[in-house]
Amino acid sequence: MNVINVCFQKKHIYIALKTKIMAHICPINGEKINEPTVRTVAGIVVILASAGIYFQLYFIFLFLGYDFFVRGFYKKEYSLLRFIAIKITNLFNFNEKLIDSAPKRFAAKIGFFFSILIFVLFLLQQFYLALIVTTILILCAILESVFAYCLGCQFYSIYITTKDYFQNSINQ
Repeated sequence: MNVINVCFQKKHIYIALKTKIMAHICPINGEKINEPTVRTVAGIVVILASAGIYFQLYFIFLFLGYDFFVRGFYKKEYSLLRFIAIKITNLFNFNEKLIDSAPKRFAAKIGFFFSILIFVLFLLQQFYLALIVTTILILCAILESVFAYCLGCQFYSIYITTKDYFQNSINQ
């Protein structure tokens, strides 16, 4: 019985510590976004990226790059994919679930760099490399769309944690 209590206490401490860390990491801007809309955008990215690589339509990746740029660096209101996703979520009446937007913006920045890299690889006629990078982009979008698991958000947590660590080390 004592072993179970100790294990439970350790688990409880771990959960409390993890919650405190995530509370410190995630809300850097306090802005909330609708998760079903984000997941729908990811589904559209899967379709577009798959079509782009299958038919070797490099301009699709230029469009994806623009859309990721707008959502990651500028104003999400100018994103065509977000506009379409909002219409789809409203049409199918998905329940609203608000999540913090900062990790998603970071993931959009990664998506921007991936899309531009794929576009450049197409221009350089490096189709196998473009296929590899596109496959990674598609897998990340599938994880978000189907399982609500944002790989870019995981990198965001690592980035913020290491950035804070190094800033605190330098300041001391």
